[in-house]
Amino acid sequence: MVRPSHIEEVIDHSLPIPKAIEKLSLEKAQAIADRTDTPKDAVIIAADSVVVFGGQIYGKPKDKQDLIKTLTRLSGQTHQFITGFTIINMQGRTITTDFDIASVTLKKLSPLLLERHADRKSAYTKAGGYGITENGREFVQGYTGSRSNLSGLPLEKIEPILEQHGVIKRQ
Repeated sequence: MVRPSHIEEVIDHSLPIPKAIEKLSLEKAQAIADRTDTPKDAVIIAADSVVVFGGQIYGKPKDKQDLIKTLTRLSGQTHQFITGFTIINMQGRTITTDFDIASVTLKKLSPLLLERHADRKSAYTKAGGYGITENGREFVQGYTGSRSNLSGLPLEKIEPILEQHGVIKRQ
């Protein structure tokens, strides 16, 4: 079941960026855990992702102008894609937080491509204004790191934690 946390997403700039995004995921997970309608045997997974380039953090674009400005900056460049995540096992109230970092190099993006992309609603729901699953072929030249991280949930790190908590069993 997916439940939005409805928290105000504020990045703590006193922390290194990966730790700040990890903290944001913890705040989201805790907001869900603190709800009275959250089952006592629930396992909560919360995550948040950002794009980082030139020391600047790019989240979801606010509007068309922000989207085009962001993707123009990222065009032809390599940036970091950082996902922070938190897992809360309500039985025993164990909390695990971590983050994952991938590097992505975008192709040189034409103004026409960016204009077309700006008409897609999904462009405004992704950190940096693009998603590897939707725009990979036309946007991404290459990447290093976890592909699942680039989709917003680094499964290579999350699955062992879920296994440790007895939520899943691998074969």
